[in-house]
Amino acid sequence: MSLRSKKFVQKIKVIKYKEERKEIEIVKLEPKCSVPKKPKKVVTEELLDQPTTSVVQEDVRTYVSRKTKEREGWETVQPSMFRARVEEMCPSTWECCFCGKETMHIIHCPDCGPTAHYCEECCTQIHSVVLFHKPCVWKNDMYVPHESSSETCIRRKDHNECPTAYTKTLAVISLSGHQHKMNMQFCKCEMESVTLVRFRLWPSSPEVPRVAFDFK
Repeated sequence: MSLRSKKFVQKIKVIKYKEERKEIEIVKLEPKCSVPKKPKKVVTEELLDQPTTSVVQEDVRTYVSRKTKEREGWETVQPSMFRARVEEMCPSTWECCFCGKETMHIIHCPDCGPTAHYCEECCTQIHSVVLFHKPCVWKNDMYVPHESSSETCIRRKDHNECPTAYTKTLAVISLSGHQHKMNMQFCKCEMESVTLVRFRLWPSSPEVPRVAFDFK
């Protein structure tokens, strides 16, 4: 590439008509954009205000001191926290928080809350509408999974009396990862996968699902 092309110098012909005769002039056009120059290094106030070595060391000592106090605080409270967690593994009350009835086989539902303790009747009534919880009952000095005596069936309230309705048991995976066996009512008016979506459950198969996943 020649030196003239490097400087982006272009030549064009301009035709002018003066007094009925044609004149041709050669005009040089300088480029509008030039090659960008390297920016000059500017010393700003931020560069001048950089912390010195002594200031950095002081900040490090302050950070280490703060973290050391925090670690000592955790070590102090750790035994009490561990004791409280162990104590919560046994019933804190024998009284149903819903009806006030006392029972030796108190039922605790961690999904309902840390203070949710029920009797058999209240637990069955509450979890007939509150689904996918895992209550546990106190038996033989330990909590064991609670199995309700009455089976809950999920059905559509707006399409309950359909003559083609039938009941099917599915395995449902809740958001917490627990597996539940649920009875659900379907009908031949729509596909089972569509009905599951109405229950906010995602089917594992588009036609004949056997597993559904909870989504909210």
